[in-house]
Amino acid sequence: MKFVELTDKQFEEFTTKNMYHFSQTNARYDLRNDKTNSTMYRIGLIDDNQEVVAATILTSTPILKKFNYFYATRGPILDFTNFKVVDIFFYELDKFLKQHNALHIRMDPYIIHNIRDHKGNILESYADRTQSIIEHLDKLGYKHQGFHIGYDGKRQHRFDSVLDVKGKTKEEVFNNMDKLRQRNIKKTEKNGIKIKYLSREELPIFREFMKDTVEMKSFEDRGDDYYYDSYDYYGDRVKVPMAYIDIDEYVAKERKEENKLDKNIAKAEKDLQTKENLTDKQKEKLENKIENLRTQLKSHLEKIEELTAAQEKYGNELPVSAGFFYETDHEVVYFAGGTSNEFRHYAGSYAIQWEMIKYTIDQGLDQYNFYGITGDFSEDAEDAGVIKFKEGFNAYVKEYVGDFVKPVNKLAYKAFLQLKKVKTYKV
Repeated sequence: MKFVELTDKQFEEFTTKNMYHFSQTNARYDLRNDKTNSTMYRIGLIDDNQEVVAATILTSTPILKKFNYFYATRGPILDFTNFKVVDIFFYELDKFLKQHNALHIRMDPYIIHNIRDHKGNILESYADRTQSIIEHLDKLGYKHQGFHIGYDGKRQHRFDSVLDVKGKTKEEVFNNMDKLRQRNIKKTEKNGIKIKYLSREELPIFREFMKDTVEMKSFEDRGDDYYYDSYDYYGDRVKVPMAYIDIDEYVAKERKEENKLDKNIAKAEKDLQTKENLTDKQKEKLENKIENLRTQLKSHLEKIEELTAAQEKYGNELPVSAGFFYETDHEVVYFAGGTSNEFRHYAGSYAIQWEMIKYTIDQGLDQYNFYGITGDFSEDAEDAGVIKFKEGFNAYVKEYVGDFVKPVNKLAYKAFLQLKKVKTYKV
């Protein structure tokens, strides 16, 4: 076997056949090479048949002036149960790291530790397999950093909420959702919520939604450059759908409902006044019907008033929600999303989720990835509401093995750890 720097074609052909994270792509390699002070490497192991059997994109960042910190985001990509390949790959990787003056390396491979439901119950356990991998990597100097829970900003989340769509129809996926998800999706369809994909020039719309969501939920968002750069480098592998209302069309529909309700109210009132020999129960039934119809009418009139006012402020096309998605050869990932606080009641986020789930099915991909959750399944978890939202789509949870760190220059790394106690480094 031979350890080499891979071409973009070799790397792409390998990842197409193997499950990978969107950060393990040629697009991310180019983006970070061009836009950061990091140096990117695309390395791998080729067998005697010239087939790639292991690969990863490595990020090298200067640290402590003379050293480099290496990171394999959601990598490497290889069969970690094939210890022969593991041993050769990491032996060669060690030599590579020393040649490039590495201080230490961190990795967090896409290895599943458990499959759980959204209450935390284990549905499938791979703990025996992951334990043997952890022990083997430990012998190679890669120390497991534990099964952490939550977000800490220094490492990848360890839990993803995932919807399996492989081989399923849209009808099957929809019917497996809970009643609330089904009702809200039907509501957006009934209300005529439309979807369009934003151009680069329209990304400020998405960014405004994110600001609204950040203010409401108090979480840390990426900066503008992250989204613009991803849009530029990932090309059609990034999707930014926006849910919106065509106000003229929506108001016209509401006017029809208004007229229909006016007629029904008039008829019910006439029946109440003119029909003879009505029993008290029949009168009460008609009175209740009139009250219900008037409540419905009030709701429609309020919508008309709200949207007419919005049209003066925003124009005919009213954005209500938007999301940012990555697509790979195996999944669509819901990376971020935001909703207008003012128009949240139109449930635009449901329209976007359903649009992208259908897109995932149409593309013949394996899964729709709702992305990260904390792994805290208690009722007072910081993302308890998010977990319930994702659970309602009939998603399940993939729990990953977590992080591994190996010091390459042990003496310098020991000094670095001491320095970290005084000065914070994001490693």
